[in-house]
Amino acid sequence: MPKLSCRLISHSVGQHEQQIYTGLLMLHRRGLVDVTQEIVELGKVVGGGGGRTRRLGPAQVRVVLNNSLTLHYDLHDSEKIDEVLLADTDCYFKRSFSGSYVRNLGSDRKKVYPSD
Repeated sequence: MPKLSCRLISHSVGQHEQQIYTGLLMLHRRGLVDVTQEIVELGKVVGGGGGRTRRLGPAQVRVVLNNSLTLHYDLHDSEKIDEVLLADTDCYFKRSFSGSYVRNLGSDRKKVYPSD
């Protein structure tokens, strides 16, 4: 089985992000993924197209697998979802997931999953 290429994009070492970092490190040490990390400044543009751009905020982590599949981890203690980042990702994992909030997101709601 070939290794996955995993590019981690973040700027924070907050408490909630540690689970993501630890899990990727464990997979890397087992030889299942090759992990590279890009530390970005708070507010760096990471998503959005069509004239809509969004900046990576606190408690958010992006993971790009094999330079094609984009995962976004939104670890805020809020049900709100950044709809611009959601539109620019393949899977959006939400820490404070609210099914009733997600149901109102339109067609992109299919990409939102609880992160726990």
